[in-house]
Parts: sequence; C-alpha cells; structure tokens
Amino acid sequence: METLREDLRELTDAASVLLDDRLYTFESYRSLVQAVAYAKVALANGDAEEETLRGAYTGLCEAVDAMEVRADSPEAPHKKNEKDLLRKSLPFLLGGAAVGGLWLGKKLFGRKKPKRPEEK
Repeated sequence: METLREDLRELTDAASVLLDDRLYTFESYRSLVQAVAYAKVALANGDAEEETLRGAYTGLCEAVDAMEVRADSPEAPHKKNEKDLLRKSLPFLLGGAAVGGLWLGKKLFGRKKPKRPEEK
C-alpha cells in the first residue's frame, strides 16, 4: 500500500504542473483540479484505505488523459495545414520510396541465378 501511496504522490505532483487555466478547456481543467484535490485529501489522510487511494489514482489518470487544449489559447500549439505539410514532405517521401525500392529490387532480383549442370 505504501507503493500505491508513493505512486499517487508522484502523479499528483506531476499533474499539478498541468494546472494552467489559460491552456485547457474549462471542463477538462475543472476535472483535473477536482482530481488533484481529491488525491491530496486522500494522501493527507494517513488512515486512508487502499480503495480510496486507488480511486484517487484512477481519477487522476482519467483527468490527465482527458485534458483538452483550448483552441483560442495563445500558448496552444499551432496547427499546420495538412496539405502544406504533405506538399513540403513529398520530396522526402518520394526519395525514401525510391531508395527503398532500389534496395528491395536489388535484394529480390539482383541475385545471380545458379548455373544448371549441362545435360549431355
């Protein structure tokens, strides 16, 4: 049970770093705040049962997984246009396919055929 308590403490500390209401949607931020608060209360209770600690751990994992970045956030990662990204990467994709094709062709068809014994 001590390892569960320690894992919950580490996860709570790590999840606390995500607490920035400017980055995440209100619902996902609120869920994370509630999960972190519940985990801290469970950790503070020295007599907490294993079921309580497991519930806090599971709730915190689910809240972290459900975090959603706000679309209007200034810190949100910029979304690239997929067509532009594909257009820029196309030469690399074609070059890789050509090299791979040459290598595969050499492996498949580059072997010399064994000589057949001559019939008399």
